[in-house]
Amino acid sequence: MSNEENNNIINSEKSSNNKSFINTSGQGDNAKVPQIIKKEFNWGAFLLSWIWGLFNKTYITLIYLILGFIPFVNLGVSIWFGFKGNEWAWKNKRFENIGKFNKYQEKWVITGLIFWLVFIPIVSFILIFGFIINSVHDIMSNPEQSEKTMANLEKFLDEMSAEIFKTYSIEEDENKFYVEEDLWQNMSFTEKQKLIDYAAQISASKRKKIYKEQNPNGYQYFSKTDELNRTKIYSAENNEKLLAEYKIDENFYEKDNPKFTDYIGASLKAYKFYK
Repeated sequence: MSNEENNNIINSEKSSNNKSFINTSGQGDNAKVPQIIKKEFNWGAFLLSWIWGLFNKTYITLIYLILGFIPFVNLGVSIWFGFKGNEWAWKNKRFENIGKFNKYQEKWVITGLIFWLVFIPIVSFILIFGFIINSVHDIMSNPEQSEKTMANLEKFLDEMSAEIFKTYSIEEDENKFYVEEDLWQNMSFTEKQKLIDYAAQISASKRKKIYKEQNPNGYQYFSKTDELNRTKIYSAENNEKLLAEYKIDENFYEKDNPKFTDYIGASLKAYKFYK
């Protein structure tokens, strides 16, 4: 808030003690709203919509309970609340003076920021964590459901791989995936990186399936990270032409006490792309 606005508020507070100041707050729709209030954007109303409305006796904001579930419309409604918030609050709720009004609305700004930056992330984390724990519990307590879930996942991976890879083979020491060269050359670095990761994920899933068929009662963990080192992308037009592989520089392993950032750097550099 600018110095000029601060001076206006101070002067407004002083004027509330004079007979010339007429406090119209809380007098309803016909109340005259001071211009210094009317022109300001109400961030509390924008951030907390109907919650702010209940405490400011502005019940029109309850429409957010309906419109708030419609994408883009909810944002438009929140912006509308922000522009009209001060006017509505002044008309619907009684305040001692303009200064007290501004201080009250500032508290709602702080409350809104805490709600969105602290409360919502914490609640989201708890819900996601609870969902994961519950899902793991269901899988562990219901082996048949677990096998069904894995079967669906494998089916999904097969369908997705058929859209991208012409063919692939999972061999003892190497996972070979074949893509069209034109498609490969038009990919960005990030897309190529994700494609290798995806191929490694498919490889891990397939190796797990093969192991399970050969060892029905056994257990072995197969991960994308382990499969990356032996996953390679080849040209579908020329089976011998290597397009990409994941290969960490051998000199990295000779470092003494490498830092976490060293691992990250080596991992990113391990993606090798060829023309």
